[in-house]
Amino acid sequence: LGASFLSVAEAAEEEASEAKAVATMTEAQLRRIVEKSNKAAADALAAAQVAVWTEAIAAIGTVAAVLASYIGWKMDDSELPPEYQVPCGLDLPPELLQRPP
Repeated sequence: LGASFLSVAEAAEEEASEAKAVATMTEAQLRRIVEKSNKAAADALAAAQVAVWTEAIAAIGTVAAVLASYIGWKMDDSELPPEYQVPCGLDLPPELLQRPP
């Protein structure tokens, strides 16, 4: 009875030791997985920040392009007040309608 009990106790102790080793290994694996997922999350955050800044710079470029187009349109002859427009055709002064000497 004593030898049988010791072998059962030893078997239980060995099984407990093996379970503890598996739990330690699983904990280490879990720690590595959490570290990898934290690094992946940090990389994703960095990529999102780059995307946000890229969009902000693109928006500034778009505003600048619209402003440049508006200024160019306002500088067109058709947008000038009548006193600043260059006459053409029959609107030219008589001096300019004569043939050169």
